[in-house]
Amino acid sequence: MSGIIDSVGSKSGIIGTTELGTVTSGNLSNSAIVYPAGSVVQVVGNSTNLTNGQSTAATLISQAITIVDYVNNDILITVDGLMRKSGGGTGGHGKLYITGGSLGSTTSGFKLADQSQYLDSNGNEELAGLSCWDLTPPSASQTYGLYLNVNSSLAISHRFSISIYEIKR
Repeated sequence: MSGIIDSVGSKSGIIGTTELGTVTSGNLSNSAIVYPAGSVVQVVGNSTNLTNGQSTAATLISQAITIVDYVNNDILITVDGLMRKSGGGTGGHGKLYITGGSLGSTTSGFKLADQSQYLDSNGNEELAGLSCWDLTPPSASQTYGLYLNVNSSLAISHRFSISIYEIKR
C-alpha cells in the first residue's frame, strides 16, 4: 500500500484500502463479534420500592436475563439494599440466598448470610451488598434472585436492587 495523505486528511494515490466512513449505528449482539475476555457483554437489572412487613420465606427481588453465550460466558449477580427489622425481637433472623442458574433455587441457592438480623432490635437496619458468580449457567434463559428464608418470628421491611452482568470468559 502506498500513497499520500496531506495535512487536511485528503488522500491521493492510496491503493488497497477500503474506506468505511462513519459508523452511525450497529448491533453489538451480533454473533460474529469476538469480545475479548473480561468484556461486559450485557447488563440487566431492576429495583424494588420499600416493602413492609415481610414475615414469610420469599424471593425479595429477581431479574430475568437471556444470556448471549451461556457456554462461553460467566454471570455476575450483585444485590444491594437494606433490611429493617420490623418484628421478631432479638431472636428473629433469616438466611439470604442468591438463586437461579446453576446456583439452585430457594434454600438450595448460594447462601450468603446465615443469621441476618439476629440479635438486632426491632427498627435496626442492615445494609446488604451481596454478589456471586454463576460460572456454569445451564441455559440461555435464566432468572436470578435474592431469597429470604425466615425463622418463625422475623418480620422485615426491605428495598433492593439487582444487577446481572454477562462477562466474556
